[in-house]
Amino acid sequence: MLAEGPEPNAMTARIPRMSRGLAWVKTHWKTITACVAVIVALPTSIAAWSPVPPKMAVTVGAPTDRAEPFSVPFTIKNEGWLAATDVSADCYVHRIEFGKNNTIERGGFSGQYSKTAELAGGEQHTIRCPIQLGPGLQVADVAIVIEYKGVFGRSRKCARFAGAPGDPWQWQPVSCADIRAEIDAAMRSWNPDMSAKKGLR
Repeated sequence: MLAEGPEPNAMTARIPRMSRGLAWVKTHWKTITACVAVIVALPTSIAAWSPVPPKMAVTVGAPTDRAEPFSVPFTIKNEGWLAATDVSADCYVHRIEFGKNNTIERGGFSGQYSKTAELAGGEQHTIRCPIQLGPGLQVADVAIVIEYKGVFGRSRKCARFAGAPGDPWQWQPVSCADIRAEIDAAMRSWNPDMSAKKGLR
């Protein structure tokens, strides 16, 4: 015996309800998309603006040797309240000019990279770029690249500094925006321990 299907009137009643639902979705599509985007971006926004998650800042100290520009310490400080774990940091060489017409571009990481198990809120960690070119250095453009684990998983931080001759050598912070893809590619190919899929911030 064949099973009886829904009565024709019931089937007919469902169609207008479905049509009204689809019409509502089409009408409010932009609002729905905006709400989804806000929800997806919420963790990143919290990490960027809240003082609670780990937040890395980099400053340049005084040189230990005034004749050697790269004798400066680069100090990494966790300005967030919570600790960052599995912290790795290294010096990336974007461009160096020295001597007579000698140029290194996209020179990669200067390694050996520094690794710290944990950097608590307010704590500092110092690294150096192991480069020695002395007074022959004319132009330097390097970045301190940090990867760490925080509240929302792994993150990367780039702090870039451009140098110019002076007494002592003058280091100035500049934006990492135009070299982010370059650094990400170098990290993936050179250092397996600093190879999270998430890009630089």
